Amino acid sequence: MGKKKTALEGKQPTIEQESVDEEIYEVEKVVGKRIHQGKVEYLLKWKGYSSNDNTWEPEDSLDCSELLQEYEKNKERHEARLEATVKKEKKEKRKEPSEIKAEGKNKRRKLAETVGDKKEKSYQQANESNDVTEEEPGKEDDVDPLAEGWEASDILGATDVEGKVHFLIKWKDTDRADLIPSTIANKRWPQIVIKFYEDRVTWTQTNDKEENGDS
Repeated sequence: MGKKKTALEGKQPTIEQESVDEEIYEVEKVVGKRIHQGKVEYLLKWKGYSSNDNTWEPEDSLDCSELLQEYEKNKERHEARLEATVKKEKKEKRKEPSEIKAEGKNKRRKLAETVGDKKEKSYQQANESNDVTEEEPGKEDDVDPLAEGWEASDILGATDVEGKVHFLIKWKDTDRADLIPSTIANKRWPQIVIKFYEDRVTWTQTNDKEENGDS
């Protein structure tokens, strides 16, 4: 179980080297998962090595099915607990304004204001020169980030769209943010989704402690 690496290549082994002509790396634990260039990869912790030596390896090159199954089961249980916590928080605060929705709306409002300012400035300049022209829409707005394989940078918030959870995804190397279904985000950026839920759980637990202290 693991990956085999030849220690001596292209050399005639000596008597001392015959016992160490091959070194076997054994997988101790699966600690992460991602989609890289359309392929599933797992982050592996190697037995006898520190976490600094962890490496991403493609799924089809691994021979540790039991560890992979254990990781997937733990991941499902972890996500289920986090999702239950978020649903509980949403139920308790159903009569209050949703901070998550507000955050998403504020983000879109800022983007709209920025675009509006640019258009207003463009029209003013056009009027001054007596040559009114319409501002061309940004090419980036016409791009489908999922089709282009954009990488997510962060999750700014979450909201409910027709009964389904959507994340407001912030993309790398751009100010653009889009609402993406959670089913897609969970598959493409599982680590970012887990981090978002963990941050929310930490925030909820801190508030609960403060409320219990006040009472």
